[in-house]
Amino acid sequence: MTMKKILIMLAFVAMLAVTMWGEKRIFVMSDIHVMAPELLVEDGEAFRRYVESDPKLLRQSAEVLLALADTIRRYDPDLIIIPGDLTKDGELVSHRMVAEVLEKLRGEGYPTLLVPGNHDIENPHGKYFKGAATEPAQRTSPEAFAEIYSKFGYDDASQRDPASLSWAKEPFEGLVVIGLDSNWYYKNQYVERGDPADVNQTAGGLREATLQWAIDIADRAMADGKQVIAIAHHNILEHYDGQSFIARPYVIDDWENVADNLTKHGVSIVFTGHQHLHDIAKRYRSAEMKDSLIDVTTGSTVSYPNPWRLVTVNDDFSKWNFATGYVRQTASLDNVQETCRQTLADNISGGLKWHIRQYWPKIQEIIEENSSLIEKWKVNVPATPEEMTSLAMDYFGHLFVEAFLINVTGNEEDNPRSKEIVGEFKTQVAKLVNDRVGKASEVVNVYVENILNDNVYSWLNSMMNDVNQWGTAMASVTDDLDGKPRQGGNSGGGGGNSGYYDLNGRFVGNALSNLRDGQIYVTRGKKVLKTTTPQPATPQSTTPQPTMP
Repeated sequence: MTMKKILIMLAFVAMLAVTMWGEKRIFVMSDIHVMAPELLVEDGEAFRRYVESDPKLLRQSAEVLLALADTIRRYDPDLIIIPGDLTKDGELVSHRMVAEVLEKLRGEGYPTLLVPGNHDIENPHGKYFKGAATEPAQRTSPEAFAEIYSKFGYDDASQRDPASLSWAKEPFEGLVVIGLDSNWYYKNQYVERGDPADVNQTAGGLREATLQWAIDIADRAMADGKQVIAIAHHNILEHYDGQSFIARPYVIDDWENVADNLTKHGVSIVFTGHQHLHDIAKRYRSAEMKDSLIDVTTGSTVSYPNPWRLVTVNDDFSKWNFATGYVRQTASLDNVQETCRQTLADNISGGLKWHIRQYWPKIQEIIEENSSLIEKWKVNVPATPEEMTSLAMDYFGHLFVEAFLINVTGNEEDNPRSKEIVGEFKTQVAKLVNDRVGKASEVVNVYVENILNDNVYSWLNSMMNDVNQWGTAMASVTDDLDGKPRQGGNSGGGGGNSGYYDLNGRFVGNALSNLRDGQIYVTRGKKVLKTTTPQPATPQSTTPQPTMP
C-alpha cells in the first residue's frame, strides 16, 4: 500500500471517528402549538374570541414551524427534541402536518424524539373556525399519536411503557433518553359524553407503573455505564419556589418524589416545556448536595420570547453546553418577538383570571378562616373570581405584566426591574389595604404583611432573583440561556464537591481507597483512574456540568 493511500485511509478513519464519537448537537424546541391552516376555514368572530384568550401566535404557527426547519438545517444538529404540545389542541390534521415536516427533516438526516403535551391527545377543544361558528375537529387518540409519530420515539427500536405513551431509546451509543408521558388526557371531560363542560386537563403526573418502568430503564442503563436523560412535558422541578402551588398545573404531580427517584437512579438532565418559561433549574436530592437533577425547560416558539435551544454535548456525554436562539420572523411576519410580547402583555388579565378561578376554592377557605377579622375590620371582600381579578389588576396589573414578561424570558436577576418589583408590590399592597379598610389600615397592614411574608414574598423573591430554594443552603443560580453556574449560586454540580462520582454522575463514596480498582471516577471536576497506586487526575468536566466554552 502506498503512503498516499495510507494517508487517505487515516484521514477517512479520523473523519469517521469524529462523526461517530465526536461532539453531538441537539436542537430543542418546545410547545410549537401548530394549528393547521385549514382549521381556519373562515376568519371571523369565533377565531377572534379564541385568540383573545390565548397569547400564542396561532395564525402563523405553521409558518413558525417551517422557519424552525430552516434554522435546524442551518445549525445541522444530530438530534431534535420536542417536549410536547406539538399542536394547538390535538387536531388530527395538525398532528399530520407536524409529522410531515419532521419526516422531511428526518429524510435530510435530522432525527427527532418527542413526547405528547397536554394539548395533544383527546382534546375536546380542537375546532374548525367558520366565521362566527365553530365545528369540532377530529381528535387524536393515544394510539393514533403513537402511529403518527412512530419514527420519532414510538418505533420498534424503542422500549415502550405498557401503561402510557412513554418510551426509551438510545439515539447515540452511550446515551439513553427516556421520554415520559406526563399527561392526564384520560381525565379530560366532554359535553358530548354527558360531562358538564368540555375540560382539557392542564395538570399532569406519572402513573406509579410508569415511574417504576422509567427507574428500571435508568438502572439498566447505569449498570451498562451509559448516561441517562429524560424528556417530559410538565416541569419535573420547581423553577421558582412555590411554582407547584401558584402554578400547580405546570409542575408534575408529586414532583419531589418523582425528582428524587429520577435523581437517585441516575437521570441527570430532563428537558421540559409546558409553562412557556425559558429557565434552567437545579435541585439537589439532599442537604449533602452529592447528586442533583437539572430541569431545562424551554419556552414556546409561538409565545414571547419565542426561544429554542442548541445543546452541545461531548463524546462521553459528560459535559452539556447550552445556547439560546429565537424565532424572529416568518414568511408573513417580520417582528415575531414584538408581536408576541404585546399579545402576551395584553393577555395577562385573562391569565390572572384563569389562575384565580383555579384557586377560588382555596381563596374561599382563606376568607372563611379570617371571617371574624374581615367582619371586625369591615373589609369588602370580592365575591366572585371576576371581581377579584378586576381588583388585582387595578392595583397590581402593571406589576403582573412586568414580572411575567421578565420571568418567561429567563435570567431575571439581570433585569434591574426585578428587585424593584418586589418593593413596589409591597407598596401597592399597603395602598390596597388603606383604600379598603381606612382607619384600621395600620393594624391590618401588619397582619397582611405577615401572611404575605410566609406565602407570597418567598416565591416572588425566588422568581425575581432567579434563585431556586431561596434562602437555603441548597439555593442554586443557573444561567437560563447558557446553563453556566452563576456567581453566588452553588449550581456547580456533584463534581465540585470532595466526594467521588462514577461517569454517570452518581455519588459512590468519599474515599478513593474504598472504591473498585480499574475504574474511572470524578472528583472536583476531574477524572481519576483508581489503581493500587492512584494516578494523577486529568482535567475533565463532571456529569453533567452545564457550561459554555
